[in-house]
Amino acid sequence: MKKKLVVMFVVVMVILGAGYLGGVAYSRHVFAEQMARTVAQLNASSDLTVEQRGISRGFFHTEGTLLIGLNNVAIDQRPVQIELPFRARHGILSTDFDGSIDIQTDPQGKYLFNDYLSPGKSIDLDAKIANLEGTGDLTLTLPAIDLDNPDHTVTLHGGLLHFSGQPGDMTLNGTLEAFAYQNTDDKIMLGPLSFSTHYSSQEHDFGQRDELNLASLSIHRRNALPIALTDIHYTGQTSLESKELRYLMHLMIGGASVSQQRLGSATMSASLDRINGEAASRFFNGLQDRFAAQAPQATPDSQEDWLDMIAPLEESFFAMFKQSPRLTIDQLQLESPMLEQTMQLEGSMVLDGTHIDQMHIDDLREKQGQQSFYNRLHGDFTLSNTPPLLALIAGVAPDQSTLNITFDDSTLSINQQPWYNLD
Repeated sequence: MKKKLVVMFVVVMVILGAGYLGGVAYSRHVFAEQMARTVAQLNASSDLTVEQRGISRGFFHTEGTLLIGLNNVAIDQRPVQIELPFRARHGILSTDFDGSIDIQTDPQGKYLFNDYLSPGKSIDLDAKIANLEGTGDLTLTLPAIDLDNPDHTVTLHGGLLHFSGQPGDMTLNGTLEAFAYQNTDDKIMLGPLSFSTHYSSQEHDFGQRDELNLASLSIHRRNALPIALTDIHYTGQTSLESKELRYLMHLMIGGASVSQQRLGSATMSASLDRINGEAASRFFNGLQDRFAAQAPQATPDSQEDWLDMIAPLEESFFAMFKQSPRLTIDQLQLESPMLEQTMQLEGSMVLDGTHIDQMHIDDLREKQGQQSFYNRLHGDFTLSNTPPLLALIAGVAPDQSTLNITFDDSTLSINQQPWYNLD
């Protein structure tokens, strides 16, 4: 009887051992396959050059270094290269992955973080990949930065980036501690900052939700009064379907002050909709390709540059507007100790898309074509609890606390009286 139990125990242990080794082998195979596929996909882009070096593959682990060249980013006319030495430990149907990330800045082997920004440190990486589910978690830990140059200083008390999910359904959460930048003329301080982004994609549909929370932001400029903002909260949601691109946003600033004098707070909710989704997808993909094909220093910085950039994409550019896009201000509230009541604005602006596909980019280079485009804009807004001084500036009696602001035929009017014309 005892002999049979011993035999059964040995058999069970052999089966479990075989299952464990089989799981590890499968995990190792999937990791190598996924790594090769990812490198091939990245190398298919003209923006990147990816290479694996010093790869050592054992049964339970894989070690090596990924070299990622950013072809369109240069320091002293030399392409920037990211180095990622890593170690992957293969477990049952999953792989744990850790390493470090740094940026090589010169041929002598100097690194951006290790040698300049955070001496002796780099960005730490930890990840876990579940092979069956196809999901993963990746955490980047940013080191503290204390850079003190004669002309500027940079300070960051560290940060964290966490990615999770799978292709087509990804989430990014991040935190940055206090950050400060100062030069001879300016000083900017912000933090702590937390943010998150959730991205989802199915065939031609796309969705993204963003959230940002910033405790404080202060800006000090030479010969200017210091500005401070506190309790900043932002949420935004973008959805792209074949029929419509839509964007929703909400922004709240808990406090604003100038030279320690409190100005008040602000809240805004707005949306942008009725943009043709299929045309928007074609236009932005085409614009991305055109940006990738040009030199970094050739970024458009004037109206003519932008028109030249989008001219080859004019069909999709104007097609985006054929559903008459609408910008809606659902709520804009301004509260201040200088105001007797909370000032509020609401309303909408529409771009008439009727026969807009008959326009051309060259039309926007001429005054007549620009005027034709402006004439398509129609806006109607209501400003409530207007302070008397602002009413006087608007050209109406100071006791008119409600202003109707319209835009038609290129003319901005307040309470039916023309106030400004774009001619």
